Amino acid sequence: MVKIWSGGASKEGGIDLSDVMTSEDAKIDSILLDYELTSLIAYHLQLRNESIIPLKDSDSILAGLVSMLGKKTKLDPALEDVHGFVENYLKKKGGNAYKNLRVFLSRNEQSHTNIRSFYIDHLLRVSKNLISISELMHVRKGKSKGEMPGYTHNQQAMPVTVSSYFDYLSRTFLDVSLEAIKQCDELMETSPLGYGSGFGSLSPVDFNAIAKNLGFKSKTRNPMAGAFHRGFDDLNVSVFLLKVMVLLSRISQDFIIFSSGKSPFATLPSGFTTGSSLMPNKKNPDFLEMVQGYASEAVGRLVSTSGILLNKHSGYHREFQISKDGTIEYMILAEKLLDHFRAFLLKVGLDEEKARESMENSVNATAEAYSIFKSGKSWKDSYALAGEKVRRGIPLDYHRPQEYDSVSNTDILLAKSERGKILRSWSKPRKETINKAKLIISGSRAGGRQSKGRYA
Repeated sequence: MVKIWSGGASKEGGIDLSDVMTSEDAKIDSILLDYELTSLIAYHLQLRNESIIPLKDSDSILAGLVSMLGKKTKLDPALEDVHGFVENYLKKKGGNAYKNLRVFLSRNEQSHTNIRSFYIDHLLRVSKNLISISELMHVRKGKSKGEMPGYTHNQQAMPVTVSSYFDYLSRTFLDVSLEAIKQCDELMETSPLGYGSGFGSLSPVDFNAIAKNLGFKSKTRNPMAGAFHRGFDDLNVSVFLLKVMVLLSRISQDFIIFSSGKSPFATLPSGFTTGSSLMPNKKNPDFLEMVQGYASEAVGRLVSTSGILLNKHSGYHREFQISKDGTIEYMILAEKLLDHFRAFLLKVGLDEEKARESMENSVNATAEAYSIFKSGKSWKDSYALAGEKVRRGIPLDYHRPQEYDSVSNTDILLAKSERGKILRSWSKPRKETINKAKLIISGSRAGGRQSKGRYA
C-alpha cells in the first residue's frame, strides 16, 4: 500500500491491505476532493503571504490545486486517501514543488477540516429542503377546511382538522430545519487546520487568518480540544440525521394508515407505490416502507459511531474513518430521501370528504364525556357514561375539533433569513480565497509576480 507519509519510522510491508484499509474510504474521499483543495489553497495563500516556501513552489502548487477544482474523479485506493491523490497529481505535473505541498501539515487536521466543511455544506442543503417542505405544508394548511381522524396506538382516537395536521407537518419540518442551521453555526466556530495531530502545529503561519478565509470564525484555541471533535462531529451529525429519519418514518406511517383499511382517505401518488407480483388488487406503499427501513438503519449508524468512540483515549484512532464514511454516506442518502419526500408530499392526495366519512363514532367519545361533565356530572361518571354509549353503539354528537395554527409566513421567512446569513458567511470567504489564488496564478503566468520576503 503506497503511502505519501512514507519515510518515517513505519516501514512498508509486503502485504497489500488496501481492500480493508482504504478501498471504501477512497470512495468517500473522492467526494471530499474539492474541500481538500480549498483548504490547501487557503493554507498555501497564507504560506505565500508569510514567505514560508519558495515562490516558484507556491506558484506551482497553487496552479495545480486550482486546476483540480470541480473535477469528478475516482481515487485509487493504492494512494490511500484524498491527500495522496492530490500529492500524486502534483508530482505528475513535474517538478519538486509537491514536496512542499503539506509542509507542517497533519493528515488529522486536513481530514477533519474536509469532513467538517462537508457537513456544513450539506446541513445547509438539508435545511433548505426542510424549510421548503415546511413552506409547502403551510400552503396546504391554508387550503384545507375539513376534518380527519387522529390516531394513537394505530387506532382512531380524536378528530383533528386537516389544516391542523398540515400545520403540524409544517411546524416539525421547520423546527428540524432550525436545528440544522444551528448545527452549521456550531461547526463553523473553529477550524481544525492548525491543531496538527492534536498537539499543536509547528507551522508559523497565522491560522486565524486561514480559518476566516475558509468561512470559520477562528482557529482552535487548544489543539487537543479541537482534535477531540474528530469523531464527535460524526456523532452529532448522526444524531441530527436520525431525528430527520424518525420524522420521515413517522409521517410515512401516517400515510400508510390514511391510505389503508376499509375507508382510506389518502391517495398515494403514482411512482411511490408498487403492485403485487400475484395480487392485482394491491397498491403497496413501498417508498414509505423503504423510508422506515432506512430510518431503522440510521439507528444502527448512530450505535456504530458511538461504539467506535467508546473506550478510546483522547487522540486520533484510525477507525474514526469508518464513522466518517458511514455518516457522509448517510447524509447523502438523507438528502435524496428528503428530495423524494418533498415530491411525495406535493402530490399525495387527501380527500377531506372521505376523511370525514372514515371517522368512527368513537372519535367523539372524549368530547361527549366533556359535554356530560358540563351538565354537572363528575368527570369519572362522565367518562364512564360516554364509554357505555360507545360500547352500546349509540351515535354520539359530532364535535368539531379545535383548529391549531403554529406556523406563519413570517416564521418561514425568518428561517430562510437565518439560513441565508449562515450560507453567506460560509461560502463568500471560500469563493474569495479561490479567486485570490486564480488571480495570483494569472499574474504569475503573465510574468507579474509580486511577493516579499526571503523567497521573493
